[in-house]
Amino acid sequence: MKKAYLEEVINKRLLHMKTLCAQITGTYDIEDIHDLRVEYKKLRAFIRLLQGEEESSKLKVPGKLKAIYETAGPVRDLQLFLPLVNPYFSQQPSQQYLERLQQKSSHAKNDLQQAIEKASFDKAEESILSNLPKSLRIGTVKKFVQHKITAIQTGLLSIHHDEDLHTIRKQLKDLIYNIKTYRNDFNQPFPVSLGNSEEDLNHAAHLLGKYNDLCFALTFLQTHKEEGLPENETRLLEHLESEWLTEKETRQAEVIQKLTDLHLGPVQLSKA
Repeated sequence: MKKAYLEEVINKRLLHMKTLCAQITGTYDIEDIHDLRVEYKKLRAFIRLLQGEEESSKLKVPGKLKAIYETAGPVRDLQLFLPLVNPYFSQQPSQQYLERLQQKSSHAKNDLQQAIEKASFDKAEESILSNLPKSLRIGTVKKFVQHKITAIQTGLLSIHHDEDLHTIRKQLKDLIYNIKTYRNDFNQPFPVSLGNSEEDLNHAAHLLGKYNDLCFALTFLQTHKEEGLPENETRLLEHLESEWLTEKETRQAEVIQKLTDLHLGPVQLSKA
């Protein structure tokens, strides 16, 4: 794949991120923030693929773009979490827990706004484009895919913490994003076969995403439930934690089974 095509993808990703940042300012629309984080992950996945080329030793996602992504995370997490717990507090005599979450949401939005204001997309574009390789070779794509599959397989052998499944999800999403880049941006089939349909990969990533969201929800409960809250709120949070821990066990088993069923193995060049 020639450099000109690589540049087009980078420019497209950066322009979309810049547009979303402008839209987010002052509104913090939940879909815009989701789209911003997805666009960043597409950019990051593509850069990780390109880093496999020998002349890409200095290629990386600029730190100020990473800061936007990282500060958008807590905003997004709270936007998903608050609707989950709000109904449970509708009949409670006190709502100190919700008030604290709203305060945290305000602080998170302020952090995101500052990160957006500090970022320069022109400088980010210059930094990335000046370090792009001359081309992307099929051999590099094959090595990238094999590395990701090996990481997933290794991760499945030793799942001890939630972070282990989160890491597997990131490896899987890197594959999915680059498959879509070939189809949607290069108008070509992905040059390497993973032995699974894209639908199966997406389903596994979807289950991992739902599991990850539940883990974040439990983290919020476990972090805030003992911060001097009224007894009625503490009891409610403990009840929710018990329910969600049971659900988490069920989802974890489902996720691991789905990943095992993928039967990811040695990669081959696509016949298409």
